Amino acid sequence: MVLGKICAYIVTKAEYYRKMKKEKAYENVSIGKDCVIKGNVEIGAGTNVNFAYIIAGPTSKIQIGKKCQISYNVHIRAHSKKVSDLHSYIDEDIIIGDNVWIGVNVFIKPGITIGDNAVIGANTVVTKDVPERNLAIGGEMRLVPITDKSRATSSDVS
Repeated sequence: MVLGKICAYIVTKAEYYRKMKKEKAYENVSIGKDCVIKGNVEIGAGTNVNFAYIIAGPTSKIQIGKKCQISYNVHIRAHSKKVSDLHSYIDEDIIIGDNVWIGVNVFIKPGITIGDNAVIGANTVVTKDVPERNLAIGGEMRLVPITDKSRATSSDVS
């Protein structure tokens, strides 16, 4: 009996995601089976979401660009409680550019903008905007510009 309920749940969830992809016009978007996507969320073509909670608020939106890679256990939340007043909420848009790579266990807070070709390292809490072609890393997030010279080539590695 339990197996039947589990199978029904999986089929229902799969149908929900197929329907959502058609309604939202997600083109060539890969969404992991256990993702939670709620509210006004736009995802660009070619984006891969492994396992994430992407939750927009009642008046906010989340816009994810084209060809982004979103890893496991990523939380993108445009709606959150205020630290200063636990009875009120922050509800601000989150904009993520094209070709952005978001590592495992990342949390992106409301009101953040991430530029094109940025990389968000594993276990990072994104507390401020990330300019394009920058690497955001660490618990106390710091930014490192990405340049062509900073990338190792095969001749550099011996």
